[in-house]
Amino acid sequence: GTNDKIVFTTNGSDHLTLDATPNATFAGGLTIPDYINHTGDSGTKFGFSADDTFVVRTGGAVRLTVNDTSATFAGTVNIVGTNSTGQESVLLRGITSDGSDLLGSIRTANTGGYNQEMRFYTSNANGTTDEDLTLTLKPNQSAIFAGDVEVTRNVDTSSPIITVSNDDSKHMKMGVVRSAAGTAPNTSFIAYDGDFRLIPGSSNSTEKFKLDSSGDATFAGDVNVQ
Repeated sequence: GTNDKIVFTTNGSDHLTLDATPNATFAGGLTIPDYINHTGDSGTKFGFSADDTFVVRTGGAVRLTVNDTSATFAGTVNIVGTNSTGQESVLLRGITSDGSDLLGSIRTANTGGYNQEMRFYTSNANGTTDEDLTLTLKPNQSAIFAGDVEVTRNVDTSSPIITVSNDDSKHMKMGVVRSAAGTAPNTSFIAYDGDFRLIPGSSNSTEKFKLDSSGDATFAGDVNVQ
């Protein structure tokens, strides 16, 4: 040892240095049989519980397991977003297995103060790095979809697809409802304070039909029966 150091040398090269700080410096990789333990804290360690499996333990319990197919967290995952107004932070990004294309991302956006939006992006036709905003969840509990909302399951009276609170302060509007093939005229409906109201036509704002909470139906025009 020289200069308060112990140096292990093989084949003329320094491979391990122990200094007085005390730090240990390896010149190459380190191979261990299973775990690296925290001194005086037997419940905290990380290492390899089996082949192709990396684990992190705290408080005697496994908190993170990573193997050759997945990563599993045992508790809450906290990802720090931005505090700067007008800026976004990427929380989660999906990519293809070879890393060549972006599949989408989940982000937070600070719109001022403690107002944080959750924004969901999906990849567009350009592939690689381009994304389009698809869904925004706002602090006032509203959700904004950038495109059409398609419901794929059957409608039945015992399990409604959409429920609207019977409250003057709450209402819901779906901007476009069309058939799966996209052949039907663009049509809006509003469910408001127990009423259902239909506004047909892509550029129309006139209510043509209303079914109120008492069961009465009101038509704005003629009713043709064939």
